[in-house]
Amino acid sequence: MGIGRGLVSKKRKSEPKRWDGNIEGLTLLGNGVSGAVFAIDENRVAKIDIGSPRSIKDIKTECMAYCNFSKGHPHVLLCLDIGNPNGLVFERCQDTVRSRLRSRYRCTPPRVEVAKKWAYQAAKGLAFVHECRVIQGDVGCHNMLLDSTDSVKLADFAGSSVNGSVATVGYEVRSRLPGADEPDEMTDLFALGSAMYEMATGKRPYEDKSAREVQTLYKRGRFPKLSEIPDLGRVIENCWQQRYGSAREVVDDLDNINSRQPQPSRLQEKPTKSPPDREAPSLYFHHGSTHRQKPRRYDPDTDRGKIYAYSSPIVLKSQ
Repeated sequence: MGIGRGLVSKKRKSEPKRWDGNIEGLTLLGNGVSGAVFAIDENRVAKIDIGSPRSIKDIKTECMAYCNFSKGHPHVLLCLDIGNPNGLVFERCQDTVRSRLRSRYRCTPPRVEVAKKWAYQAAKGLAFVHECRVIQGDVGCHNMLLDSTDSVKLADFAGSSVNGSVATVGYEVRSRLPGADEPDEMTDLFALGSAMYEMATGKRPYEDKSAREVQTLYKRGRFPKLSEIPDLGRVIENCWQQRYGSAREVVDDLDNINSRQPQPSRLQEKPTKSPPDREAPSLYFHHGSTHRQKPRRYDPDTDRGKIYAYSSPIVLKSQ
């Protein structure tokens, strides 16, 4: 019998062809000051610079961040080809947490289990990011993606602080710690509290108030009521009051909540400072919720000053 006769060959799943940088025929999913994003296929997107000094710098910053993320994490968006000279290639997810809250839940609170799951996963991702010497600088539900299993993945590190570099991004007004000049772990944790509030309620903190009113309230130490938010309310308050020393402490607290084994908190309350408010940046663009829509102007906080290319649009599959 000849060699191999009678053996059944197994077909190996072919690896997708490496993106060659050609954007002709690709769907533009979003663009902004940090770059432009195109759909390569149903599983991958590409982010490229747009030729401006700011865009080139932001793409390099994001590349540096992913070099620090070399081990990868289940709750950080996966970069599939960090060494591609044509741009960064990322996995393609389903939606953002914010878009899901507005579409499926129509700005109403999701099930408690869902909010707790998302909060826990976001905190774990952020703890990993910080341990890799990266400060995201724009933590929020708009930069938290949902994969096919509805698991959270943190995304968009263009303009973040990497290895102590100066960040070029800014938080949404409802996620911004008043008086903080530069993003750091504490400002990221404050923003995480606002993101968890949105997960639990379906709305951003003080959504019915203006940006100026929100920052005035924050500066005075006045935050939305949390009495009707089971379990997560205490964690959100601790984030806003800067009682956590690290994202890992947030993970531990949420882990205790999820395991239904409440333990005395190791945190010690400390007075919060009320430094003068910061000058607000200008404008922010958010893009359409599917790749068939043209990018739309989205200005939830008129003081947003940054534009991000894959807050939402690069992650959506056709329905």
